[in-house]
Amino acid sequence: MPLPQYTYNGPIDHTIIPNRHNVKGKSVIITGGANGMGETCVRAFVAAGAFVTFGDVNARGKDIEKELNANGACCTFVECDIRDWNQQKAMFETAKSQSPSKSVDIVIANAGISRSSGDSLWNLDDPNGEPVKPNLNIVNVNLKGSFYT
Repeated sequence: MPLPQYTYNGPIDHTIIPNRHNVKGKSVIITGGANGMGETCVRAFVAAGAFVTFGDVNARGKDIEKELNANGACCTFVECDIRDWNQQKAMFETAKSQSPSKSVDIVIANAGISRSSGDSLWNLDDPNGEPVKPNLNIVNVNLKGSFYT
């Protein structure tokens, strides 16, 4: 089924408080859903009645999935490294195949890392030595991974 063509209707009115009932029965994908803001989003969408597929490299997502489904929710965890196109594609295919509507309605590209993760984009080189190739893991996760999503 082809997607309808996008039509720009002007800026969104951000003063309107979202109605949680609007997501009931919708299919939602959330990257980085095993902790932090992503986990909060997973729990909020599940509580609102959405079918949630969430991905993360953190296997803790399996425990969250088990906990939520034991309480009557309908969610699926997919271990997924967002830097990997095939893993992202598999997550989307899982979401679509397990969704009651066989579609994906909402996508939240939440996964990301910062320097506090131990990856440093800005290594201090020896001013008298050879330049050191930068570690692009932050770029690959935050930029490339978001594009893939």
